[in-house]
Amino acid sequence: MPGPKIKSEKIGALFIFGVLAFSPPLLDVFDGGAETMVAGIPLLYFYLFLAWGAFVLLMLLIISAPDGSGGDHPATDD
Repeated sequence: MPGPKIKSEKIGALFIFGVLAFSPPLLDVFDGGAETMVAGIPLLYFYLFLAWGAFVLLMLLIISAPDGSGGDHPATDD
């Protein structure tokens, strides 16, 4: 049954993405000070919210995707 194994691999890859995205060396790249703005928002804050949003969206997609086991899905009465 490859479903749960693939899902756990995706979660592991997402963990690595999170560690890299929020690591201090990468955050230093986006810390341009208050003079660097994107749509009136400092670049570091813009990056943090964008990376956090991408992390949450990817987690939602991974967790909500069916794993192919067919066991825990509720039956629908149509």
